[in-house]
Amino acid sequence: VVNLNDYQTLDMYGVVPVLVEGNFKFEAAGHRELLGSLLGTGVRREHLGDILILPQKGALVFATPVVTDYLTQGLAKVGHVPVSVR
Repeated sequence: VVNLNDYQTLDMYGVVPVLVEGNFKFEAAGHRELLGSLLGTGVRREHLGDILILPQKGALVFATPVVTDYLTQGLAKVGHVPVSVR
């Protein structure tokens, strides 16, 4: 379980954690698939930081605060897997 409160101090550096969760047990998604889906929403690469893959669960994406609301509303799938973003 990822506790986003552990990452809240990053906000003072202009970075916000975004948790992307989905059931990736049967269709794994790697860095490439996740980055492609994020860029597919229209977000530019310079607004995205590190992407930490959480095996079978999703990923933790570090992004600028400017795009976090957009990602929570705009990212619905990674590959064929529906995701929730918070």
